[in-house]
Amino acid sequence: MESPERTIESRERPPRADLIVDFIRHGKTVYGEALKGKIRELGQDPDKFKQMPKVEESGQDQREQLEGKITAEGEIELLESARKLAGMIDKENEVVGIMIGTRTRHIQSAKIIEQELIAQGIEVVRTKEHEDLVDVKGGGWYTFVDYVLKHQGKSDADLEQFWWEMYRDKETRKDMSSKGYEHLGDIAIRTEKVVELLRRFVRRFNIGKTLRIISVASDINLEQIQQKGVPLENRDQIWVKNADVVEIKIWNNKDDGSLLKEEIVKPFE
Repeated sequence: MESPERTIESRERPPRADLIVDFIRHGKTVYGEALKGKIRELGQDPDKFKQMPKVEESGQDQREQLEGKITAEGEIELLESARKLAGMIDKENEVVGIMIGTRTRHIQSAKIIEQELIAQGIEVVRTKEHEDLVDVKGGGWYTFVDYVLKHQGKSDADLEQFWWEMYRDKETRKDMSSKGYEHLGDIAIRTEKVVELLRRFVRRFNIGKTLRIISVASDINLEQIQQKGVPLENRDQIWVKNADVVEIKIWNNKDDGSLLKEEIVKPFE
């Protein structure tokens, strides 16, 4: 007599996940004077532009001025999160790697996290930078500002309100795509592509341990991961703090490598 078919829900949950991805937002950031120049190019007065991030006079290089430098406060935030992550890691049964976005604030954040994990006795395999783990492709967030200003036809558009519009309005998203700009759905897709890349790796190479990837990215990436599976029109606007973590755990079917279970949580809450 054949045994009853076992559904995903009824299968016994394995004791350890096959893959864990800890998406962590970069630490608090300051920008340089070059960013003000970019905002002026968009026809804005950076001293009055209400969406302007913190800018300081510094000797930062051009890229760091545009993409951000981690502040002393940001380093403290990242160290605290790294220590919490270290406490979650099973040193005997996990292989730990780092995959990060390409912005300077991602690279600097990853270095702080990596050094702290090593100080906590955790061996870290540095993986690589990945272009899909950035907020908005192109020049950075000011690329998105440029689109919002043009789309709304205003000199000082409300970016926060525009996020809501992107969630709700399919025509706005269609318009963005037609003009070569990314919308939230695009960011969600490419962030998920990184997770799928790691899934395929784990399915193909049975390393006998859990693969844990610490992935430094931007708030938009983390927000889209949290709301995976929810149609854009029904999503909430959520805020991810600097150095916050959104974690994905994945268990595979040991027989054929298919997805058995997936969990998305904020482990520090």
